[in-house]
Amino acid sequence: MGTCVFCEIIAGRAEASVVHEDDSVVAILDHKPATVGHVLVIPRVHLVGPADAGDAIGAAIWRAARRVSGALRASGLR
Repeated sequence: MGTCVFCEIIAGRAEASVVHEDDSVVAILDHKPATVGHVLVIPRVHLVGPADAGDAIGAAIWRAARRVSGALRASGLR
């Protein structure tokens, strides 16, 4: 298995535009956005996929996604 780009971002070894971070997750702007303001919320622990996230990590991802989406809407970015 190759290097996980998300783990590299979390470790600070890869560049990213961080818009939110806390003890559980980091939210970054997608470098190839599908839409303006496209953000990825990455858990600080390596996961192969969403099904591997426990309830605590899943809740942390959802909390951050809600917070970031609210900030994007309030910013007027369209």
